[in-house]
Amino acid sequence: MCMSVISETSRPCLMAAALHDADVPAVQVDRCVRFDSEEACYSQHGGDWRVRLARQP
Repeated sequence: MCMSVISETSRPCLMAAALHDADVPAVQVDRCVRFDSEEACYSQHGGDWRVRLARQP
């Protein structure tokens, strides 16, 4: 399923379920996982992922 059609509020829940299914220890998804999108990359870095990822904390 394309992530762009999934609501912002359901993403952490879906990610937690996927991590659980993959036997990854429980984490606080909202504190450990950050979501990004093509749209955000284009609007903030002109679509240059290399620059975008280099500037991420």
